Amino acid sequence: KNVLVKDLQGVETLGAITVLATDKTGTLTQNKMSVVGSWLNGQILSATGTAEGTFEGLLTNSTPNLPALIDCCSLCTKSKFDPMDADKPIEERTIFGDATEAGLLRFAENFLNVTEYLDRHHKTFEIPFSSASKWHMTVNALGHEKGDLTMFIKGAPERVAGLCKWIQINDEVKPWTDETTEEFNRAYECFASRGQRVLAFGRKQLDKNEFPLEFEFKRETPRNFPDDEFIFMGLISLMDPPKKGVTKAVAASRTSGIQVVMI
Repeated sequence: KNVLVKDLQGVETLGAITVLATDKTGTLTQNKMSVVGSWLNGQILSATGTAEGTFEGLLTNSTPNLPALIDCCSLCTKSKFDPMDADKPIEERTIFGDATEAGLLRFAENFLNVTEYLDRHHKTFEIPFSSASKWHMTVNALGHEKGDLTMFIKGAPERVAGLCKWIQINDEVKPWTDETTEEFNRAYECFASRGQRVLAFGRKQLDKNEFPLEFEFKRETPRNFPDDEFIFMGLISLMDPPKKGVTKAVAASRTSGIQVVMI
């Protein structure tokens, strides 16, 4: 009803469908990723200010190891804020880059000035995300007790977890065990079951005796640096809110006997 078409066959075909397969990002959703939760120190925490259902607490400034997780979000990235609108609120600022990284940068910007922080702790080496590895790795000039360089990794939870030998729990670095895997899967499934995108983060503080500030990392295999044995820092879940009208459209399709599948 009330539709103008060039070819009536299009309407006839649509009226005969039983299954509607649709894309998600930018089609059903606004393509605006925002951080909603985290698995940190072995706890499932809410980043939205309200802890309902399976959340075990709130992510706050006083949460242990949050600064290290913020380091991963702000330094292991290929995206950046547009410097022309620095005076705008965080949610309104333009970010050049991937929608997921934009969500992480907005989250990190609540705790520090991301642009200045990345300038101060610049990247000295990088392996970009690829569909084969499913992770993104950078080495940044972030000093610590053992040296001047820190390696960060972020990506698909199962891939990043496979490269981690330890996990950070409060002020302790503990070995990754079968029990850790069970807790990891519980948190991963908790976020994924809500339709959220989940990323894992890890870091490795490099010893200056082996990796001085001027060390030349090589991307080719065999690599001249260890690309495993990371310390697992945590999971972050992001949500892309639906577009206006999507809920009604999906409901109307189901009422008409059409099965809607997100692919």
